[in-house]
This record gives sequence, structure tokens and C-alpha cells, in this order.
Amino acid sequence: MISNRQTTSKTPKHSGSTLTKVVSILLTVVLIGLVAVDVAISYKVKKTASQELDRNTAACALPERPRLPEAIHQAEESGESRSVERTTTNMSDAIAILPGKPIADKQDELNTEPTAAFPKVPSRLASHLSNPTLISNPQNNELSLDKPTGETTAIDKPLADLAKTYTPQLPAFRSALPYKSAAESQTRCRQTLDEAAHEYRVGAWLSAEASAWHALAIAVDAIEITDDHGSNSDGSQTDPVSDLQLARAALIEARDFAQQLSAETQVSLETIVRSHRMKLIAENMLEKTTPTQAMGIYLEHAREMFAVLANQNVQAAEAMDLLAAIYLGRNDPATMPTSTSLCLRRAALQGQPTNANLASRLGVQLAKIGLLGESRRVLEHSLSMRYDRDTQLALAHVMRTSGQPQLAAAQQAEHRQSFDKIPRKLPVPEVIQLSPEAFAAVSPSIIPQGAIPMNQSPTMQNTVAPTQETANATRPIQAKAVSYRMATPADDSVKLPQQSATDEATTESPIRRTLQTMRNWW
Repeated sequence: MISNRQTTSKTPKHSGSTLTKVVSILLTVVLIGLVAVDVAISYKVKKTASQELDRNTAACALPERPRLPEAIHQAEESGESRSVERTTTNMSDAIAILPGKPIADKQDELNTEPTAAFPKVPSRLASHLSNPTLISNPQNNELSLDKPTGETTAIDKPLADLAKTYTPQLPAFRSALPYKSAAESQTRCRQTLDEAAHEYRVGAWLSAEASAWHALAIAVDAIEITDDHGSNSDGSQTDPVSDLQLARAALIEARDFAQQLSAETQVSLETIVRSHRMKLIAENMLEKTTPTQAMGIYLEHAREMFAVLANQNVQAAEAMDLLAAIYLGRNDPATMPTSTSLCLRRAALQGQPTNANLASRLGVQLAKIGLLGESRRVLEHSLSMRYDRDTQLALAHVMRTSGQPQLAAAQQAEHRQSFDKIPRKLPVPEVIQLSPEAFAAVSPSIIPQGAIPMNQSPTMQNTVAPTQETANATRPIQAKAVSYRMATPADDSVKLPQQSATDEATTESPIRRTLQTMRNWW
């Protein structure tokens, strides 16, 4: 009995473990099936996408031109006969000629590659659009066209499919009515320049730099509008916007060479040049070029391109000069402030050589960094257009620094004399001297008419009286407001202050006597 109980108690445990194993096996099988289904679906999707991609590629991309022997071999395999013969031994490509065009006109078409946007119709496709057959004429060594009588061959089918997806190249459309004006762009450029100048004065360097570059872009936009659809008088095509982008790229890429001078890990110039947009240094010259020379090549190229833009718009030159001042004020070593500002200011002056302000600022900066020869020439050029005291002092300082103090003094005196000869804009008032009697005759009297001065003798009273009468006669008559009040009767008790003299008034003070003496001198 005991053994049977033990056996019956163990049986449920064994059956439970078996059930667990069965369930785990079933779950494993289900997971494997799901993975297999997923793999099959993904494979089918990839295969469908690959087929669709191949179909689109075959429909859109222009296939390689088939050669003549291959075309003949394919035609023989298709079971159709074609009367195609080789006319010359040097002909390796099949040339299909449109009606009315000789072979010589199609020679350039064989050497050109079709573009991705608008592929050219190949000569073979053009011939198969009308379903002709190439037939050689051994008498005149020319190819002629003939219409086939049978169905389309295997060679014609891919060409026919390509003809369905072919899009002809359309001529560029030019709008007859303008939607932008150069005057509007110049107004916007002036506003942006004012904003950049204000940000420069308050020390917002990054905002000022962004605003100045934006102003330069607007000025270039005005150049493009004024440039009559980008055509010059000599017929060459120009793109000011592209020139600005290339010039700025060269200016920024020049910083990579400057960073190599202080970098711990040196990078080869070949690697730097390959990473650049501007390819200005030949690969065979990289071994003989130093980073400083490479930086100069890039900056010189940027200066030439900036100068072309500055020559076409004076606001572009102003934006370049403002950018130079911003880089100097910011003084960030990563932006090469001295070299960048010199590049921009030289380009601005080269584009606007008659601007004295640009020449003066460039000359002062050149003097600060020690380029005395160029600074002297630029400052003299600025003074030849307009005299400026600060420019003249800077030129004298350059001459004294160069070891020519006598020449500096002579030049300073010469410019001072020439400045004195310039007529003043503000007129100098004319000074007229008058005697006391003449001044009293033309000026109104401040003493009442009936009052007698204290220090006036009767003879002097008789002398001054006619003068006062003359002054009253010459005084203009002024209208007075009418009053409807009754006149106040004269009162004898009311007297003028001069008539009621006191003891203090009769005694003259020293100041009064001094004034009287000075009056007698007049």
C-alpha cells in the first residue's frame, strides 16, 4: 500500500514536466515559423523593390550605345535578316542619321555625354522612333534609311520603351515682367548696413557679422538684377551670387592653413586641399608650398572675386569695409582678423578706387601692422582726393617711422597751405565799428522820453534831444491794441523815480564815475 501511494504521488509530477516540454517545443516551432515567414516576406519585398528599381533604371537611364557588331549579332539571333554592312574599317559605333543631316554633323554627338536631368536623344533612338533600318550604300560610302517590313526586333524594344519615358529639353523661360528692382534691394541693403553698424558700435560682434554678410548678399542681389539677366557686354555669362559664395568659401577655407601653424597634430596639405571646395593649388605643387603660402593664395583669390563685386556696387564695398572692422573688433584668432580684414579692405578699395574713406582706413591699418610702403601709397592716394587731418597725421607718422622726418614736416606744411586755400563753407560775419553817437542814432533809447538823466547838463540835453527825435522819427510805427477803458486822470502827486531824487541818488558811486569817464573817452 505504501509503495502504491508513492507511485501515484509521483505520476502527476512526471506528467506536468512532460506537458511543459511539449508546450516549449510548440512555442519554439511557432517562433521558428514566424521567423521563416518574416524572412520570406522581407526577401520577397527586397526582390520586388530590386525589380522595380531595375525597371525604373532601365526606363530612365540612357543605356550605353550598342556597337555595330553586337547589333548584327543580336539581329541574327532573333531570326531576322538585316542588310547592314560595314562601310569603313575604322567605324566602330553605329551612327544613325536623321533625315537631312550628314554624318559630320553627328560626330560631336558621339563624344558628348547626356545629362541626368534632360538626356539627349541618342541617334539610334531617333532612328528607331520612326522604325527605320540602317542600310549601307557602298557606292558613296554613306548610310541611308529604309523602313522595315517586319515586326519590331529585340534591339528596338528597349529603345521603344526608352522613347516612352523620354522628356525633351525645354528652352529656358525668361520672364518679360520684372518682379524685383535694384532700388528696392539697395534700400534694404542700406537698412541692413545701418543695423550692422549699430550692432558693431554696441559690441554685438556675431550679430553684426551676420548682418554685414546679409547686407553684402542683398547688394549682390541688386548687382544681379542690374546685370541684365547676367549677360555682359562681351557676351560672357556671370553669376554674382555664385561669385560671392566662392569668394566667401575661399576666405573661410584659408583658415584651415592658418590653424596648421599652431596645431599639435599636423595634417598634410594634400588632405586639406582635397577637403576644400576651392581647388586653387595643383597637386604637383603641394610639396613645394608652405601653409603660409597656401593661405596667401586663397586670400588673394578671394580678394580678386570680392573686388569684382565691389566694383559693381558701392554698397558692397561698404559692407566689406564694415566686415573688416567687425573682424578687427571681435579679434578672434580663429577668424584671422588681420588677414581677413586686409583682404576685404583691399578688395573694397580696388573696386571703389575713388573712395577716400576706404583708402584712409586701409592706410591706417597697413601702418599699424608695419606695411609702411603700401600704407604710404594708400594714404597719399586718399589725401590726393580729399584732405583729412587724421589721414595727414597718419601719413606724417608713417614718414617719420620710415626715417624721413624732414619729408614728413614738409608734407604736413604743404597740406596745411593747400587746406588754407580751400574756401570756407561757413561765412565769417562782418564786424562794423560805430561811434557812440551813431550807435545811439540807430538803437532805441531805454530812457523814458520825459525823464532827465541825473548826470546830464542842459547843453548835453539839448544835444541829445534832436538825436532822440531822429531816432523816434526813424522808428517804425507799430499798431497798438485798442482799449475801451477810461483814461486815468493825471495825478501831480505821481512822479517819476528820477524826479524824486534822494541823498543817496545825488551822491555818485565810484563805479558810476568810472563808467562816466569811459563814456567821455568814447
